[in-house]
Amino acid sequence: ASTSASSLVVRVDDLVRNLNMVMEPFPKQVPIIITVDPSVPSEFISDDMKIFRAATNYMTNACAKTETGSIHFRITTRMSVENEPELLFECEDTGPGVDIAKYAYLFKPVSVESDPLRVSASHTKLTEVPSGAFRAAVQNSGLGLYSVATQIGSIGGKYGFRPRGIISGDDVKNAQET
Repeated sequence: ASTSASSLVVRVDDLVRNLNMVMEPFPKQVPIIITVDPSVPSEFISDDMKIFRAATNYMTNACAKTETGSIHFRITTRMSVENEPELLFECEDTGPGVDIAKYAYLFKPVSVESDPLRVSASHTKLTEVPSGAFRAAVQNSGLGLYSVATQIGSIGGKYGFRPRGIISGDDVKNAQET
């Protein structure tokens, strides 16, 4: 399947509007707050559906285990190690966190019945233009974070998580970032 030229432009206002539209009725016990830093360009080149699906999967994953507090999805920028600007998508929640023994399995396909994994503070950075197709994950299949890995990996981006209490994603190097 080929990607149309229009899907290579992600309009941030449209992305936020669509995320709010999908997440507003989604079953959850806490509010979801979506913010965009002023440093974020109004549009960027990438696959809009893959960005949307990955963001939605991060937020629905957070909704599954967050019973008190809130979920905050941020779109911001930062400088890469190579001193290049990068977009950064972060989903932070106030859920119970992840057992350290499960860190290596967060972005792998798992069965919900055997091991319901969740991430308490996630971040995704996207840096390259995509190609390829997406195979949709079934809701409640335990494939939400695996789907993030598939989506973001297919467009040349990086994904990962940050354990609770870590201020910067740079504090957790390659152990949790792919």
